[in-house]
Amino acid sequence: MQMKAEVTTEQLRVLQDLYPYLKMVNSPKAKILKTTNGVDYNKGDFGHPVEIKTTYGWLMHYHPPKGKNPASLTVSAPRVDDVLSEITIQQKTIRTAVEVVEFLKTQGWEKFEVDSGSPKFQMAAWAYLKHENLPVKLKEAGQNFENNKESNAPIFETYKQDLLQNMTKEPVSEINDDLIKGGK
Repeated sequence: MQMKAEVTTEQLRVLQDLYPYLKMVNSPKAKILKTTNGVDYNKGDFGHPVEIKTTYGWLMHYHPPKGKNPASLTVSAPRVDDVLSEITIQQKTIRTAVEVVEFLKTQGWEKFEVDSGSPKFQMAAWAYLKHENLPVKLKEAGQNFENNKESNAPIFETYKQDLLQNMTKEPVSEINDDLIKGGK
């Protein structure tokens, strides 16, 4: 006789922590996205979506604006982490959130919507956008980190401290190896 094991909420959270993902949308849609630095992916000359690897080998899928659809970006951790480093998946999540926001800013984004994703990835992106004083809204109900500080306090404090310690505004290509390996 086979027994069915129910998956608990805690087990799902662990999976989300191990395989973080994030989707962001340029919302409200900007009439024109003007690239401020580097390659302009908004024209669609590089495909739809454009695939870009992050510092840690995570794959970003950038969807340029098309018709009435605003630009969007999805990013997730690979199932097998082939970038060896001395930092945790949580630190990679935070640093990738910073990298994503900085990339979107170079693509002309001024307004951001955290559309969906694993809770800690959403929180990292939201916290960095707030730190940068950029307009951000959360699409998913229940993910209002600002108005729900009491239940999110332990997670938020841990992530806020790590986020503030690990933030960098240097372009991805200029981040030095010591920073990536957890030094400096």
